[in-house]
Amino acid sequence: MHGLQVVATDGPDSVEFNELPDPPGDALIIDVRAAGVGFPDLLMARGEHQIRQPVPFTLGWEAAGVISSVPEGSRFEPGDEVVTLTLGSFAEKVAAVPEATFLKPAGLSWQQAAAFPMNYLTALAGLQRRGRLEEGETVLVQGAAGGTGTAAIQVAKSLGARVFGVVSSDSKETAARAAGADEVFRSDGPWKDEAIEASGGGVDLVVAADGSRFRWRGRDVHVRLPGRFNVANALAAADGGLAAPGHGRHLGVRAHRMTREPVQVADHRAVERRQPTQQPTKQTTQNPAQHHAKHPMQQPTQNLAPCP
Repeated sequence: MHGLQVVATDGPDSVEFNELPDPPGDALIIDVRAAGVGFPDLLMARGEHQIRQPVPFTLGWEAAGVISSVPEGSRFEPGDEVVTLTLGSFAEKVAAVPEATFLKPAGLSWQQAAAFPMNYLTALAGLQRRGRLEEGETVLVQGAAGGTGTAAIQVAKSLGARVFGVVSSDSKETAARAAGADEVFRSDGPWKDEAIEASGGGVDLVVAADGSRFRWRGRDVHVRLPGRFNVANALAAADGGLAAPGHGRHLGVRAHRMTREPVQVADHRAVERRQPTQQPTKQTTQNPAQHHAKHPMQQPTQNLAPCP
């Protein structure tokens, strides 16, 4: 079989179409019909993603296809149409992680199904499971025109929320509005003040779909108490290393002032966040789905330290 391999961490120019060995016969094997392409693939090709593989490795995180072989005791059968979140999906066949594989919704095309797992499961986990979004609340999505951002808008709207987006250009504003955002603010303008005014004092949940890192400073004030801040990449920032894994505080509340009250930060992927005084953690070379299985999303605690 053939697939796209990263042969050096120099970005897209280091990706080659090569002949690959067939997956092992005792695996859950999917004949790939379509594969999703996203920003994590670019990071992987550059060697900048927190989950790294020794080169050469097969690129791709998500795919849709038909099962051709199953291991003993599998819940799947040959012929099942499925979607998977498995590293190595840019190939004609992929040995899928069973725990990260599910039946393809009948109403989706192969292309739609392949583009579904990373962005929409990220959005759903961040908004519902970690962000605890409730109907009638207001959500602000930063990076609202990207894959995760547009998914977050659509999922939040389906959960009954009012949604604001923050973008950096006219074309991105068009994309965010097309995804369903109620209001869209420009990142080069007074978007914090605009969000405060439009929400009547502060939003209930912030989703940093662009993985933004913030500092305790100035007029970063748009989460009403008790608010939640959700980071859609692996590391949420909290100055001084004050955030416990998966938690922290972000943004003051109302009237352009800082607050000493806690505002929760939820990194829904639950990747361990190191303190500034610690040595960097080692990079993992395991499959992302296996990584998340070992580090399940945890429910937030309420014991949060006040901001200094």
